[in-house]
Amino acid sequence: DEPKEVTLANGQKAAARTNTNTEVPTFLTGNITPPPSSSTQEAAISFFDANKDIYKMKNPSEELAVVSETKDQLGMDHVKMAQLYQGVPVYGYEMTVHFSAEGNITTVNGDFKPDIELSTAPGIDSEEAVKKAQEDLSQGDIPVPAIAPQLVVFTPEGKSPVLVWEIHLASFDPPVQMFYFVDAGNG
Repeated sequence: DEPKEVTLANGQKAAARTNTNTEVPTFLTGNITPPPSSSTQEAAISFFDANKDIYKMKNPSEELAVVSETKDQLGMDHVKMAQLYQGVPVYGYEMTVHFSAEGNITTVNGDFKPDIELSTAPGIDSEEAVKKAQEDLSQGDIPVPAIAPQLVVFTPEGKSPVLVWEIHLASFDPPVQMFYFVDAGNG
């Protein structure tokens, strides 16, 4: 898949590869001057605000949350952001903006799932979801949550997004760790 030239909101050109299903760029590269800002995190969000149409975003400052910011030995900054839908993380979807040591954006990569439409009010609570997962993994000791269950939006390939409880169970007899996605609507 050859990269296509795209024109950014500030008139600059960049090369982009897009997700064939969503037409959202998964890899964009160039020497892009970011909007004026006081930090790389702010510059990353401002970039998406300015180019939200290209990424099919509605309100990037509400749809993306900074997960980390790192600086490598070349002086380049990398701002990683997780996708949110109405404040709920979208499992497996994140964007990273890479800045040169001079402060220009060199690359933007990752996945963004546009057009999510679902209720973020769970029909079952986390305790009931944990019980469902424990019943499925009923062998030896009763497995216990290794980390607190988290409400996430799960987007199965080719299907509509679903609100789920992400559950990580662990047991010592037999030694096992399992991840479960339990439908938060009805288990």
